[in-house]
Amino acid sequence: MSHAIMINQKAFLFKSLFKKTVPLTAGFTLMEILIALLVVSVALIGVASLQMRGQQINHVAYLRTQATFLAYDIMDRMRLNRENAAQYVGGFTSVGPGGDGPDYSCDGDGKNCSSTDIANYDLNNWLNQVGETLPKGEVKIELIDNANQEYEITLRWKRAAGYIDDKPWDEQIWRLRL
Repeated sequence: MSHAIMINQKAFLFKSLFKKTVPLTAGFTLMEILIALLVVSVALIGVASLQMRGQQINHVAYLRTQATFLAYDIMDRMRLNRENAAQYVGGFTSVGPGGDGPDYSCDGDGKNCSSTDIANYDLNNWLNQVGETLPKGEVKIELIDNANQEYEITLRWKRAAGYIDDKPWDEQIWRLRL
């Protein structure tokens, strides 16, 4: 082998070491980046939708819990004023016997109040609480069975827009036997 061929082979090897060859599959193309961005965007929109739906369901549960607290409150008031429980009966309303406002005439400042005054006081203050707690809250209390002193208490409130079905009200019903 001649010395010139050996030098040419070494030169060829030397050139091939420093030769920059870029494979065709190196890096991302713009199309791949756009597709990945689209997939991530759709996933984030889905997560945001789930978050919003979860907030709506939590709000509905909160209002139902508040309605339960309010129903137990009026049931306790009716139990305490058992002899005049019929005074609490009324159709769907959000205004008590004393009109709008936090008070009636029996405010516990040492006045002697009859059981009718106490019932009106309880009902007026309780309906005020319903109006402050439930959106457009309304109440119906009716005597179901006079012999057993059984009452039905219905609370309903305006449902938030965009809920699953088209009902305008959420409603809960309780039965009380004195």
